[in-house]
Amino acid sequence: NRCVCDSCVRSVIVDSQDAKPLWDNVLSFFEHQLHLPIWPDMPQIPILIVGYDALNDQLRNAGGGHGKSHHTRGLCLSEHSRGVNFRLPSFRFDRKTGSFRASDAHATGHTFFQIPDATASNPHSNVTAILCLNGLPADLTASILAHETTHAWFKLNPSFSIDKPIPLQVEEGCCQLV
Repeated sequence: NRCVCDSCVRSVIVDSQDAKPLWDNVLSFFEHQLHLPIWPDMPQIPILIVGYDALNDQLRNAGGGHGKSHHTRGLCLSEHSRGVNFRLPSFRFDRKTGSFRASDAHATGHTFFQIPDATASNPHSNVTAILCLNGLPADLTASILAHETTHAWFKLNPSFSIDKPIPLQVEEGCCQLV
């Protein structure tokens, strides 16, 4: 239960459907005002307007809880993976001898196969959702979405690597700037 002033009560965002126009405006701001490319996966990121408990439970589950004095208003949920090469046998059946023979150029009988990745913009990083606290005025919700979208932009950037991420303070500073 939060108190909202008479000016803000008219624009309170209570569910994910209310946030859709704000999300579209944030993406447009990134593309047309900041001149940043919108990665192919960004428009499909689910924007979830959630209660305080759901947001802060998710933060604690992600290992980002900052104690009882810290309350977050937004969160960018992402998954990261490393591509894995598998060494698979590569043989063909030789009808003349009735046996299998190595089919690669070096006659070692093995080939390498990489598991295909899910996303086009960055195959090793995926943003699963952006969470934002419900019951906030539209302007504040939009600013939180812009902040979390900046986190998503970094994670979906084709150059992003979980092995060499930009320093957390630099990423957070850029998000605060937007």
